[in-house]
Amino acid sequence: MKVYRTTVQSKGSFKGWTSNLCSVTMGYKPDKDKYFFIKVWSQQSKEGQWLKPHFSKKQIDTIKQKVK
Repeated sequence: MKVYRTTVQSKGSFKGWTSNLCSVTMGYKPDKDKYFFIKVWSQQSKEGQWLKPHFSKKQIDTIKQKVK
């Protein structure tokens, strides 16, 4: 079956700060109702470091609803 890919923006958590503009590319297999992360973009902190966001269970559920 075909895998659907989409990019969504969501809230992501970092060490000591959060961002509402975290871009995540997700894959979705409708025949198995399965979601998976393809790519998570890094964001630059005020110190100049590039960090990957962390997502809580609630944030992952929100991302899944946006993908569907």
